[in-house]
Amino acid sequence: MSGSKEETDYLFKIVKEYDSRWYVIHDRYNYPEGIARTLEVCLVRGMAISESDRLLYAGFEGPIL
Repeated sequence: MSGSKEETDYLFKIVKEYDSRWYVIHDRYNYPEGIARTLEVCLVRGMAISESDRLLYAGFEGPIL
């Protein structure tokens, strides 16, 4: 998913709203002005951002993605 920051923020808003239930998130995903996203694309984007955040909070200083 190479969307904008606003689209990523939207994704994480619904991830929180639906408690990381990815099938529900995919079903409800309807970003205005965005393209349709597959379940796999949403899941990979969500996990990639979550993992990079986890590494940053843990003090990791190397390249993340």
